[in-house]
Amino acid sequence: MNPDSALRTTLARIARLGDHYELAIAPDGEGWMPADELVAGGWPFDEIVERLGGGHGPAARRAIGSQLVLLYLRFVWPAVAAFALERRVPDVAASNLLVRLDAEGWPAAFAIAEPRFAVLATDPAVSGATVVAADGAELLDWLQARAIDANAAPLIGTVRSRLLTSGTALWGNVAAAFVHPLLWHVQHVAHESSSVVRDAEAILDWTRAPRLGDQVRLLRVVEGDEAWTVHARRTCCLRWCLPGERRCDDCPLVREPEADAFLRERLVEAIRHGEALRAQLGMGDPEDASGREARPA
Repeated sequence: MNPDSALRTTLARIARLGDHYELAIAPDGEGWMPADELVAGGWPFDEIVERLGGGHGPAARRAIGSQLVLLYLRFVWPAVAAFALERRVPDVAASNLLVRLDAEGWPAAFAIAEPRFAVLATDPAVSGATVVAADGAELLDWLQARAIDANAAPLIGTVRSRLLTSGTALWGNVAAAFVHPLLWHVQHVAHESSSVVRDAEAILDWTRAPRLGDQVRLLRVVEGDEAWTVHARRTCCLRWCLPGERRCDDCPLVREPEADAFLRERLVEAIRHGEALRAQLGMGDPEDASGREARPA
């Protein structure tokens, strides 16, 4: 199987999940920035800070740093969805990632420069893969190494140094970037929601400091005759410190009682969206899973 074709096929399927799940390969057009320059605090970082942070005080600049990381980490969504649904993982290290900004200056679109990816040994695309993992745990380790060690972690270091944003907020953004797409979107289209929950738990077991599992809490919510797992942040993302913004509806600083009602309303909406998408596109059927394991060992 042609490696470019195999990865394009996977990413095309993942893009059907909705907004923020598109990850292009070697895109045409202008406006794409090299993510490694942004992560290292080079000219893309300077341009973003100039566009977003000019004229604002220290509190707003710290919040801009958190929002920048939060939106930038949307590159994780298609990668972790591809891991959960197909066990085929694109290389999203900063050295292979491109980013494009929206009109305001926030990260809004992502692409990979080269079609590098990792798979399990049972994947039909194994001959063209960059990395072949022995099991799901090893594949997950590779995803986290490329997405965190080679991307998110150095960006957090840059933002903390340049904008003085709290590491607590930034690492909360990392945990949310992995579990939000899994629990609020992928879980509702997967053939077995329990396997997606186990993937989320395995990700949160990332043992390096700071531990991702300390950044969010998992909640079991019964809706109708089914039980679903959702997440809620333990740390504030600082959005309310941005000019013209307010606290998130599920902000941990004002957890009760509004947040619980909001989480349940959002769960009902996610269930309906997942049912509609599954019916329309057939996602989640066993034949859609290429080399899929039930859970990382």
